[in-house]
Amino acid sequence: VTRGGESTLVISRREGCFEVPPPVVVPVDTVGAGDTFAGAFAVAHGEGVPLREAVEFANKAAALATQQPGAQSAIPRREAILGFEGAAG
Repeated sequence: VTRGGESTLVISRREGCFEVPPPVVVPVDTVGAGDTFAGAFAVAHGEGVPLREAVEFANKAAALATQQPGAQSAIPRREAILGFEGAAG
């Protein structure tokens, strides 16, 4: 469950419930951040990335997407997500 700038709540039969904090950023535009999270999570999870790491990847992608105005134009590339070292929430 994404909750804006708050931790993402994960509920899993196998791994139980846990929260994953997002990177701390000052958003410019939040349009498309949720869609970016969903897409990034789907890619990572589909590639077999462990659940927590997939959520961390998606959180980074969503945080980066808020750093530019616009929706589609703000979706970050994989390289940017992997290199992102935002402060932990």
